[in-house]
Amino acid sequence: MAVTMKRIVSLLLVLAGAQATADVYRCTGEDGSVTFSQTPCSNAAELVSVETGTSATATSKNCKHAGHFSDAVARLMRQGMDKSDLLDQFGGADAFSRDSMRLVNYVYQFKSAQSMSRERIVSLTTTQCEAGTLGNVGCSALPEKYTQAGGGCSSRFSPGTAAPQAFTFGAANAARAKRDREMHEKTAEQGRKMAEQREKDRRIDACRAEFQTRIDQIQAQMRMGSDPSRHRVELQRLQRKMGECR
Repeated sequence: MAVTMKRIVSLLLVLAGAQATADVYRCTGEDGSVTFSQTPCSNAAELVSVETGTSATATSKNCKHAGHFSDAVARLMRQGMDKSDLLDQFGGADAFSRDSMRLVNYVYQFKSAQSMSRERIVSLTTTQCEAGTLGNVGCSALPEKYTQAGGGCSSRFSPGTAAPQAFTFGAANAARAKRDREMHEKTAEQGRKMAEQREKDRRIDACRAEFQTRIDQIQAQMRMGSDPSRHRVELQRLQRKMGECR
């Protein structure tokens, strides 16, 4: 039966004592969740080695920091920030260790999965951390700009102040979205007014053309010898009506 990695580590510590590593099988579900078992859970099960010398307390602490950082990364990702821009927000690619970069890549694989909540992404990332598949993603391995902003790797670390970028970017992104929306609405309103004016001009032209046709007919009769006095009043009326076309 599959159990969580945390329980596997505890079991191995008891059974193996000073043993450095132990092998377990890792299975990844369709939703990205990871489970572990001492026996293969499917044909796609992957055999991985787990360090048993690390205390559960240290692992929990490291993964807590990894969870906080994944939340900041997921927040920025969900707000539309590209991964390259995110790296710049935390000091550039050189500020990331190989393992912390692996964490970022893990989070960004869910970018197109819009139904995946940020909380779920953080939960999955924490599970990956506890499983050891992300490597060393403890506080000291995270970008210094992030950890120092949060108060350093100590008990007073504050995830809220460690990732102000996630909140300031969100505010800036919201303001930009508002400006874009207002510009779109303004452009749409201008387009609507232009369409109304074109329709009005079409009606006026059609109205004038109708009266002009009747005026042309009367004038043609007059050129053929019809008494002008018979048509004078009608011509004046038609010309007045044509001028009233709106």
